Amino acid sequence: MVTALGIAIIGVGAPFWGAKQIILPAGCETVPDLDSPCAGLLAKLAAGVAHLAESGMTTGLLVSMTVDIPFLPSDFVTRMIAGMDDAPGAYAAWGKDFYPPNTSWRLDALQKLPSVPAGPHASASLKALQRSLEAQRVDWAAGSRANPFANINTLDDLMALQCRATS
Repeated sequence: MVTALGIAIIGVGAPFWGAKQIILPAGCETVPDLDSPCAGLLAKLAAGVAHLAESGMTTGLLVSMTVDIPFLPSDFVTRMIAGMDDAPGAYAAWGKDFYPPNTSWRLDALQKLPSVPAGPHASASLKALQRSLEAQRVDWAAGSRANPFANINTLDDLMALQCRATS
């Protein structure tokens, strides 16, 4: 059984922070990237971990996913947590493709992360972090005919996923 905290943290990159007011449902918060030379998804994860630590949460589980995956499986959270076994994290995969931002983590394993992106030995990516922590791969290919993590980065992606949704 998975117990949810009911907290949603929306990571927003520094260029967008303050540019527009973001209206979110109750229980959701925006968290800007940390001020560091490291940017992107690793900076967003570090900012989320720092925010949770400031709120008193340094243990437990953190599940993250991108917002541009319209076919996210309904059992994503349950399967990602189960797929961790005793490892500090797990990442989603579909066959040979893998999706570093779609993950589950043990918060205690990430407590040094907010200081790492600013340090001299910064990991360059979520992939590097997952390798260093020996995160588990959770492959969804056996149970999904189509890639549930297909995301929207271009107009072509949007059109293809629109066709998939209506077929």
